[in-house]
Amino acid sequence: MSIKVVSLVWRYYQGGGSKLLTFLALADFCDDSGGRCFPSMATIAKKIRLSESQARRLVHTLIEIGYVAVVANTKGGSPGSSRNYKIQLNKLTPSAHATHTGSAHARGATCKDAKQPLAPIHITPSTHDTLSTIKPSIETS
Repeated sequence: MSIKVVSLVWRYYQGGGSKLLTFLALADFCDDSGGRCFPSMATIAKKIRLSESQARRLVHTLIEIGYVAVVANTKGGSPGSSRNYKIQLNKLTPSAHATHTGSAHARGATCKDAKQPLAPIHITPSTHDTLSTIKPSIETS
């Protein structure tokens, strides 16, 4: 288990949801260099609480987008043998984060198309606070 790699995933991976959970599960199985990661699909599926087929799809997605590489046993091998994965740590660094293509919001940029700034947040009173009433502005003669 590598707390270093898990921390890098939490900090720099831009994805979310099931992909993030799958990536964290893989990072939890690897060493500090991102290698020696060989959990079975059944183990990954159990850890992320999804089916094996869904876990397989998610791992393949992480491979396709370049965050994970298969370094040994690419075909899966005989029953009981697993692929050996490597987390691509070069994609989980501050410099990779700065060049990562993603939404402007994910990169912390402001939207150029915004016509008005966000409205200020108004604090609502507590349920038990007393509210003052305002007299109507229409005067009757």
